[in-house]
Amino acid sequence: MPKQRGCIIYEVRAHDEISSVLDYTEGNCITQTTHAWNKFSKGLILAVDDVEKTYPLEECLLNFLREARVRAKLASPIMYEEKLWGLLIAHQCNTPRHWTESEKTLLSSVAEQLAVAIHQAELMRSLTQEKQTLEERVVERTMALHDALVAAEAASRLRSEFLATMSHELLTPLTYVIGMSSTLLRWSFGELTQRQRDYLQTIHDSGEHLLEMINDILDLSQIEAGKAVLDITEFSLINIAESTVNALKEKATTQRIHLRLDVQLNQERDLFTADTRRVQQILWNLLTNAIKFTPEGGNVILRLWVEDNTAMFQVEDTGIGIPEEQLSLLFEKFHQLDTPYRRRYGGTGLGLALTKQLVQLHRGRIEVESTPSVGSVFTVWIPAQALSSSES
Repeated sequence: MPKQRGCIIYEVRAHDEISSVLDYTEGNCITQTTHAWNKFSKGLILAVDDVEKTYPLEECLLNFLREARVRAKLASPIMYEEKLWGLLIAHQCNTPRHWTESEKTLLSSVAEQLAVAIHQAELMRSLTQEKQTLEERVVERTMALHDALVAAEAASRLRSEFLATMSHELLTPLTYVIGMSSTLLRWSFGELTQRQRDYLQTIHDSGEHLLEMINDILDLSQIEAGKAVLDITEFSLINIAESTVNALKEKATTQRIHLRLDVQLNQERDLFTADTRRVQQILWNLLTNAIKFTPEGGNVILRLWVEDNTAMFQVEDTGIGIPEEQLSLLFEKFHQLDTPYRRRYGGTGLGLALTKQLVQLHRGRIEVESTPSVGSVFTVWIPAQALSSSES
């Protein structure tokens, strides 16, 4: 109870003839009654048998008691952890009263229970307020995260659209560069010097490499924009694996790498339904990546088998391997692993990111196991697609 306030907030009367005191405000009367205030502050009960004998000097309080016809008063402090919340007071009207010990004990006990109840109510109010504050913060944080997510998605979409547009714009002049360099390499009017031929070959090879990267960007942009469509057909798994390996034989031989195919299925399970071009693109990306990071004299093997209605492809190499802490970054777009070979091998960091997207487009999955200086194993699961389904 604040020292400068003495409002009565609740009352119970024996009958209606007793005057109500709810509208009364004691003001400073209670604090002016020094002996009473000291008792209450210490948690002690105050018993007044006759107010006329006890409060002759405190006129403001005595006048109030007279108006209410109060002659005897029993007051117990409502205190919790040395904090005085208020008073529980029993009044005897019209006549003096000698308060018994049992009455004092009863009032004191009720006051203690009230103190506990008030404390719990305060705790509940505090908890409710904290809960409300936390809920408001959660709402604010959720809205902020939502706004950030929308902004990030918009930025990603704009970036993809920009890359797709720029890639399209680059295709036409690049096609001219590749076409003209190819024509000049086959030029029949006059003999080229070795230096001229080397220059033209470099231009042609660089153009082909740039075209490959642009096509990867276009494919990735289409998939991210949800515009990629699967062209589902029936094809031979063995044929597509053999054609991909054969197309890379020369590249592997040039780098003195042994490339081979291990087919672990019979002709009866050879026919499969998926997007032929996309599956071949997956194999091509994994094999070229394995060849790229395998030193001279190493081995690269493509294994093929079928489990239930799922085609299994596994590319194993004896390359430089990948540290465990960097495996989670392997399929990130435009991300190259931080290795001592980064500058030596180059690349855009799109190949494996696109490969994962193509696998997921078939509702499949890709996993990798790797040991530095030993090699890596990439395993791909591609479930058979329904011929009637043409969209991802």
